[in-house]
Amino acid sequence: AEKTRVITDGNIKGPWRNSVTPYTVGPMDCWTWPSVRKIYLMWGPQSAKTQVAFNCMDYSIEHDGLSVMYVMPDEKVTKRISKRRIIPMFKASPAMRELLSPRFDDTTTLSVSFLNGADLIMAWATSAAELSSESVPILILDERDKFPEYSGKEVDPKDLAEIRSTTFPHTSKMLEISTPNLDTGIAADIETEADVIYRYAPRCPICNSFQIMEFDQIYLREDIKDPREVIRRKLAYYQCKACGMAWDDHMRNQAVLDGM
Repeated sequence: AEKTRVITDGNIKGPWRNSVTPYTVGPMDCWTWPSVRKIYLMWGPQSAKTQVAFNCMDYSIEHDGLSVMYVMPDEKVTKRISKRRIIPMFKASPAMRELLSPRFDDTTTLSVSFLNGADLIMAWATSAAELSSESVPILILDERDKFPEYSGKEVDPKDLAEIRSTTFPHTSKMLEISTPNLDTGIAADIETEADVIYRYAPRCPICNSFQIMEFDQIYLREDIKDPREVIRRKLAYYQCKACGMAWDDHMRNQAVLDGM
């Protein structure tokens, strides 16, 4: 990713740097292991999980020449992500740009054909026809918990999409990412299907203790109920479970960067 990936969206544009989000390295490394077939990322919003998906997708296309189906919750979001983020990323990243076909109709909003034989197929959870259209070895489900439970008379969209990879019993891979919602969806998948579960532990910048961040450790310095006021005045803090120090936004970011 650091050699070839160029970020074209967000507030940090340019070459990908693992040091900016060090917690993304582990899942990306796991993606390259043949023995790992499924990876689940249950992370908070705006935590680079989609960027991890893009890096894994690029790796499978560039290094392995494998076709990818990228599934999002609905058609509108799928087309927007493809047009504004994925296709510009391909064109900005040197290795991926060299693989793009010169034919105009080989690069569209919903499909991209590469010179090494790989294809990218964009699909959405509300369309049974799209989910059933192709067989692919690589499946990426983005924002899994926003998928509808059923797609018409078909089975659950996640199961319907996963069927697309059954023709590749020894080489298929699936990446499922989502912001956590309830105890269903990706949370249930992790509990029932994951052989190994990792939880990221930030390190307190004051006492250097590693800890799993918990919601109960968040508190407000003032009794303010309006969330807009809390954000505007930066009234929320996280209290270290070891030393009791209150982390502001800067200290929280530093704790995450130094975590493991």
